[in-house]
Amino acid sequence: MRLFEGPNGLVRMFDQPIDVDWDDATLGVIHQTVMKKYCSLIHGQPVLEVTLDLKRRHGLTGDDIEAVTCDIFQTGFDIAGGGGFGAKDHPQTKEQADYNLKYLIAAALLDNQVGPAQLEPERVQAADAQSLLRRVVIRPDSVFTAQYPHALNTRVTIRCKDGREFSKEHVGFEGGLENPLTWDRTVEKFHWLSEPYADSQLRHRIIEMVEDLEQHSVAELMALMTAVHPRATYPARHAGIQ
Repeated sequence: MRLFEGPNGLVRMFDQPIDVDWDDATLGVIHQTVMKKYCSLIHGQPVLEVTLDLKRRHGLTGDDIEAVTCDIFQTGFDIAGGGGFGAKDHPQTKEQADYNLKYLIAAALLDNQVGPAQLEPERVQAADAQSLLRRVVIRPDSVFTAQYPHALNTRVTIRCKDGREFSKEHVGFEGGLENPLTWDRTVEKFHWLSEPYADSQLRHRIIEMVEDLEQHSVAELMALMTAVHPRATYPARHAGIQ
């Protein structure tokens, strides 16, 4: 109950009541689970999708960027944009970076991806990322706020040093309830994230078992999982889910 009603619980975070039927012991809520495509908070997923779309569509690099403005719903601004949960101007750690829209946008523009590598402290603290994030402004938008949480809306505007400006509104994200990841995309993400810790044969054995999980025991799956290395051991060649 404290998760919902306690200090900084979900009721306070969303500023609205959350109706839970505690007598319903089914697991139907699993069908309302989302899967993040990028290594960031949920509220950052649509922001990163539209940022990377603008970057790739127009062939932008970090050196092109004069300034970026991101308009987002109030909760996203409060949690990750410098609002009620505090400033986001000097991230130094993973925990500060993955809940920081300024850093996430900067990392996407510089690296063309936001995965585990972008949350390493060395990357977060790098001069190019710190410089670019200072040129990112996050603003709450009243229209987007009125549609939250039923819609995760954002607008990203990129102004280039040569005077060009690109802007796009975006709703939701691949992996959300309205656009869930397909099995193939889920497998692609699994390979991306697990490649340094498991060789190809082990990864494919895990995928095959999960795909047919009802025919296997938890003990069988855990036996495979114990073969996964706790530290990065194999080369990471996957470019990340695009």
